[in-house]
Amino acid sequence: MVIELNRKLIRPDSNSGNSVAPSLIDKDVKDEALRRLYLGAISIDVSISLFLGRKPYFDADDLDHLPPLLDTYEEMEDWVPYSDPQFQDDEFHTSNKPYGPCVVHSVSTFEARVQLLRIWSKFQRMFDRDGQRNHPTGAEEAEAEFNSEVLQWKSSLPAHLRSESHSHSAPPHQIDLMMAFHAVKIIRQSVINQSYQGPLLERTGCIADAIAITDLAKTYRDNFTLKQATLLTSFSIYLALSVIAETDLSQQTVLKHRIELIYSALDEAVNSSVYSLKEPLRLLKQRDGYTLGQNGEPEPGRTTMPTPVSISTMHYMPLESQRGSIEQDRSLHAGHIPQFNDNGDTDDSIDRMVELFSQRKAPRGSSIWMCSAIELSRSNPLLRDALQTVSKLILGKIFNDSRMEQLGQDNYVRVLANVNEAINDSTGQTSLGLLFTVILLATVELCRGKEKSSIIYHWVASFTLLERCGPLSCMSAHGHVLFSEHRLYWITWALNTRSSTFLSQEQWKSIPWISNPSNKDILHLLLDTVVEVPAFLQEVDKCMAGDNASSAPRKKALALWALSLQNKLLGWKKDHADTYPRGQPHEEEQLDTDYFPIFRLSYSARNDPDLPTNIIYPDLVLATSICLYHAVQIILMNTTLVPDPSSQGTSRIFHAWDICRSVKYFVEATTTPFLLQLKNPLRIAYETFGEGSSEKRFVEDVVHHLNRQRNIEVLCTVLRGPTGVPN
Repeated sequence: MVIELNRKLIRPDSNSGNSVAPSLIDKDVKDEALRRLYLGAISIDVSISLFLGRKPYFDADDLDHLPPLLDTYEEMEDWVPYSDPQFQDDEFHTSNKPYGPCVVHSVSTFEARVQLLRIWSKFQRMFDRDGQRNHPTGAEEAEAEFNSEVLQWKSSLPAHLRSESHSHSAPPHQIDLMMAFHAVKIIRQSVINQSYQGPLLERTGCIADAIAITDLAKTYRDNFTLKQATLLTSFSIYLALSVIAETDLSQQTVLKHRIELIYSALDEAVNSSVYSLKEPLRLLKQRDGYTLGQNGEPEPGRTTMPTPVSISTMHYMPLESQRGSIEQDRSLHAGHIPQFNDNGDTDDSIDRMVELFSQRKAPRGSSIWMCSAIELSRSNPLLRDALQTVSKLILGKIFNDSRMEQLGQDNYVRVLANVNEAINDSTGQTSLGLLFTVILLATVELCRGKEKSSIIYHWVASFTLLERCGPLSCMSAHGHVLFSEHRLYWITWALNTRSSTFLSQEQWKSIPWISNPSNKDILHLLLDTVVEVPAFLQEVDKCMAGDNASSAPRKKALALWALSLQNKLLGWKKDHADTYPRGQPHEEEQLDTDYFPIFRLSYSARNDPDLPTNIIYPDLVLATSICLYHAVQIILMNTTLVPDPSSQGTSRIFHAWDICRSVKYFVEATTTPFLLQLKNPLRIAYETFGEGSSEKRFVEDVVHHLNRQRNIEVLCTVLRGPTGVPN
């Protein structure tokens, strides 16, 4: 019947045998009713297929041929929640805040839901083609197409549907939509992992989607009641619980309040309407040791509903548990420096190093991670030894104190041996203290300008340890500080090695900021896009190394990928950099009498003067972000897959010029350790300029000037070319 209905909608019957033709209005009304009936039937079919773990009966691709809905007047009608008289006096199920009327947006929400379910149906049918299930390449193609369509779906949503957090004014059907979005992403990963009979494909993170569903469920429950929740909403909440339950116990400590909330929310939904989830929920409670109440067993006399096949007696997602231990959150005060030596107090060199990281010119929040390291070292002897060693090495180098530097070097060998032993520990357990230790050792190697082999060792080790700890560890106070302060360097390392990393997974972009999304500043918003570039560069290298016959389609796909990345960068600049709340950069004239090297232009490609102005920024966060933006634009243009927007092909030079015009601000605005933030952009600018040019000589003069002035080779690798380390 539904299939025949679709045929009528796509190819309406001619007026055969009717002596009186219906009016056009009557025909439009009838077609509109049939169209809505058909869309509703398709939505129900795909929703049930998600719940039961089967393929949809109907081909959702037919939706592409349907004309759009005509009647959209109801889109702007007012909506108020229905108040069930049975629960009017029930404080537990009644919102404490009054809920005023809001615009219903029913048509746009319904159409968005239909399109989301169409994407899922298409993915499942594509994945279940003959031979696709057991072939990794086919699975990857299906997943890539799904990811692309889902991202396009979300970006095309109207503003009132796009918000992840959803204010208290959002009606429940809009919250349902975003729950379904995250649920589909979770199930997508489960289908691939369960169906592909070979080494599992690389898994994207489902934890972030599970946490997002939990937060949406809280918003839903705080304003309404889950007693009348839809089947798909209840199932989405169950999926979130299944994913979170698969994490190890140490990581569940961070998510404890969410686990309690989601159990309570599911109890409310399951005991009221979605009875088929009762048994899976009871088994989960039994396994996890939660106390069952009177409603833990199915109600006597009620007809047994079909239990979801894919989740009947086991968790839906076979999520691989991430090893690591979560340190207890402690209050961090940037202005407070703990004092302890061998008897419980720090030695003088540690105090002086923290002071160096805490100077007024240091980047905002930069001293906190050092204070975190000191606080963690109270119970971590290895980290404590590393702090004492690193402080002596850095201070001895900066202040030209050879005795202190040698003392640090003598201890360094011993600390390095202990770190190797801890990394190779057979238990596989990784603490934040060990990660802090390796980061300290990597930092001192970068500041000392050592050869790339030793630096690469430390950064590879830090990458390995970070992945072991998992993104949940970055939600704790100490873990978040370490991750947010060093994410730039890890991503820079990936850019230089031109290889994809786990940091591009969605969970690493969202989970560290789940507790306070507003803390994600302009630099980290940019890094959310930059972290995708290494995977693109890796594919470019593979394409260039392949044979010409098969590379044409790949080059076309890569060109589209490059264009997408560039559009994201331009969007970031428009939405965040150009509207930065702390102010906009301004220009300042260079003076020939300055102690600092003078930046001159070799040629005037855009009628600029020979002596350009310096760029002065409102703070170092914006300066770092803008310089990174210019550097990544140059990287993309270097692939020749991104067209140069200038008629003379000089856009790369313009980006490199603006990096050099920012150098003096960096040097004057920050302390020596944080010049590391400038290294990669400055190296990329240096490689952009022609041999013998005045711009190239300027970069060389800056590097030599800083080496002489500050007694430390912070920028020494700029002149050596890419090294595979965070230059």
